[in-house]
Amino acid sequence: MAERVPWQDLVRLSPREALAEIALPLPWLLLAWSLAAQGWSVLALLAVAPFFTSALRLTHDTFHRNLGLTRRAGDLLLFALSLLLGGALHAIECTHLRHHRDSLGADDVEGRMARYGFWAGLVRSPLYPLLIHVETLRRGSARQRRWVRRELFAVALVQALIWSGSDTALQTLSLALLLANALVPMIGIWSVHRDCDSGHARSSRRGWLLRLSFNMLYHDEHHAYPGVPARRLPQLAQRLDARRTHAVADVLDFRLRRPTGTRAAGLLVLTLLLTGCEPRSAAQVQIDACMLVTSAIDTAELPVAIAAPARDTLAGSCLLRSDADAQRHAQLQVHIHTGAAARLHEDSLERTWRITLAEARSTYGSESETLALRRTRAGVAFGFERHGSGQILLQGRGLILEISGRGMERSDAIALAERIWRVLQR
Repeated sequence: MAERVPWQDLVRLSPREALAEIALPLPWLLLAWSLAAQGWSVLALLAVAPFFTSALRLTHDTFHRNLGLTRRAGDLLLFALSLLLGGALHAIECTHLRHHRDSLGADDVEGRMARYGFWAGLVRSPLYPLLIHVETLRRGSARQRRWVRRELFAVALVQALIWSGSDTALQTLSLALLLANALVPMIGIWSVHRDCDSGHARSSRRGWLLRLSFNMLYHDEHHAYPGVPARRLPQLAQRLDARRTHAVADVLDFRLRRPTGTRAAGLLVLTLLLTGCEPRSAAQVQIDACMLVTSAIDTAELPVAIAAPARDTLAGSCLLRSDADAQRHAQLQVHIHTGAAARLHEDSLERTWRITLAEARSTYGSESETLALRRTRAGVAFGFERHGSGQILLQGRGLILEISGRGMERSDAIALAERIWRVLQR
C-alpha cells in the first residue's frame, strides 16, 4: 500500500505554515498563565493540556525535521521548549528516533511502555521521563549528551527561580506541566502501541479526539510516513483509508478492568515491585509484606489469628503473630526479595538465594521437602515438625519468597506460602 499511496507532496511546508506551527502553543500558554494569574487554578490546569499537547506536536515535528528548519535552528527550538515543558527534549529526541528505527524491538526504550497492562503502565508512567534522560546520557551521541546537559541545567535554573519566588501563577503552571510529563507516556506511547507488532501503531478516527490531540493520534500513519508533518496527517489518512481493507485499530479500543479484592492486592504488590525500589542492601529489595498478607489473603483463612500490624507499612519483612502470647502461639515472618529493582543484576538475586538456602540448611539440617509450584524455579520447605519452627523458600520469575514461623502445621505453612506466591504472580 505504501508504494501506491502518493505522499511526497505532503512533506514540504511553506514558510508561513512552518511559522504557524511554531506559534501554535503560544496562545494556549498565554491563556493558561492568565487564568492562573487570576487565581482560577482549575481552569488554568485545563488550559495547560492543549498547551502541552500542541507543544509536543511542535517538538515531534522538530525531531523529524519536518518544519524546514536548519539543524541549529531546530536545536535552539528544542532548547526553548525544554525550558517551557520542564525536561531535556534532546533526550526524548534520541530515544524517539531509535523508536522509529526499531519500533517495539529490543533496543526500543520508548516502546517498552506498550508491553504492560493499563495499571502497570500507569505506575511506570511517571518514571519514564527519568528513564529516557538516563538512557540518552548513557548511550546518546556526544552532541545529544551536550544538549541534554545544557537543557537540564537550564531547566533546573528556571525551576529554582520559579519556586524561590512568590509568583503562584508560574508555580501552578509548573506543577501542571510536571503532572503532564508524568502522564504523557500513557497517552503518547501505551495507548498507540499496545498489542501492536513492530512497525505498526494504533490511530483514531474520532474527530473530537483528533482535535484534542492536535493530530498526534494519527499514529499508524506517522509511523508509515514519519516525514509527513502533523499538519498534513489528515490528508495522508484519507489517502490510506481509501486503500485499506480493514478498519484502523483504535486507540480507545480496550477494556479497563477494575482491580478489586485479591486482584487489587496483587496490583499493589506488582506496583511496589515494578517501580524500581532502591536496594537497601546488596542483592536484596524487600516490599511491604504485611500489606500483602493481610490485604491479599483473607485473614480468617490463615492458620494463625493475625493481630493488626503495629504500623500500616513495614519496609522490609513483616512479623505476624496471634493476639495471645507470641512465645506459645503461632507466628510468622515473611520476606519478599526481588531482582526487579534498578541496578540489581541476575547474579545478585541468585547469590541471595544461595545464602538464604545455606542458612536454612544450617539451621534445620539437610532434611527438607521439595516444593513444585507454578512459575517457580526452586522451592523447598524445612522444619515445622510437631508445631515447631520452620522455613519455606520459593524462587522464580525474579522473586524470592521466604516464610519463617513457628507453632504451625507443615501443611498449613506450605498452603500459606502457595497462596502468597499465587498473589505475587498475578
